[in-house]
Amino acid sequence: MKKYCDEHMDVEERHGEMPEEKDNELSKSYQLARDEVSKTIDVGSFIISDDAVEELKKLVKSLYRARREDTFFEYLEVQIIALKDCIEKIKVIAKTDLKVI
Repeated sequence: MKKYCDEHMDVEERHGEMPEEKDNELSKSYQLARDEVSKTIDVGSFIISDDAVEELKKLVKSLYRARREDTFFEYLEVQIIALKDCIEKIKVIAKTDLKVI
């Protein structure tokens, strides 16, 4: 998911255009990742902690809300922030769960 946003953001910042084949590849990979997040939420605390499930739910909501943005650039910005935030929070949760902290 992050790769999709990062690569599209690079193109947007250069005022370029994403080749259709690359866009299709990134879109497919993005959808597969979203499906994995949904599956993980569904399975929930059988494989990850309740806190991690809640962070993934927040991520999905943030990604959905990003659709409301006026431009594709703003959409990508909101998604990148949501993804980075979720990744950082999941890292902390994982370290706590594994008693690494």
